[in-house]
Amino acid sequence: NKAPDKKAFLFIFEKETANRDFNGNELIIIPDSPEYSASEKIHQLRTENNLVNAKQEWDKWIGEGYLPKFENKIMEKYYKINLAALMGVYLNGAIPADVTGQFVTDNMPQLYPRDALMSARSFFITGHYDEAQKILNYWNNVVQKVPGEFYARYDAFAKATPGGSGAD
Repeated sequence: NKAPDKKAFLFIFEKETANRDFNGNELIIIPDSPEYSASEKIHQLRTENNLVNAKQEWDKWIGEGYLPKFENKIMEKYYKINLAALMGVYLNGAIPADVTGQFVTDNMPQLYPRDALMSARSFFITGHYDEAQKILNYWNNVVQKVPGEFYARYDAFAKATPGGSGAD
């Protein structure tokens, strides 16, 4: 049995959103497979307003927490961007040391308890208690040097590691 040929479809996706936040072209690469054809995905992208839907979901999540009153819209925008960035690296309680691939052990991201606990603090003070709790639960279940003292870094399987790339 010969494996089916994989095809990649390239197309230019141009769509204006209702609130006109996006206006332009994006190059999207869509792999074709028997389970999910590229033409189906292209049709879906052309008929859905994905950017508006994504913004609505992010706004809903941010709105579930605490949104301070800012003197200007730029500061509010930065607040929301930073919360979204933090949520973007949130892995159900684990927070990678970085997302660039610089700090890895066995080709997997390293986890720093310091970074994770600062993330938990950020989630807590912004009213995102479930995310903060999951981080605390995650780190409550890793091996510690002594009770209450963490190792400096852990691998992606929550095992203490003496180093890895980027730690020199």
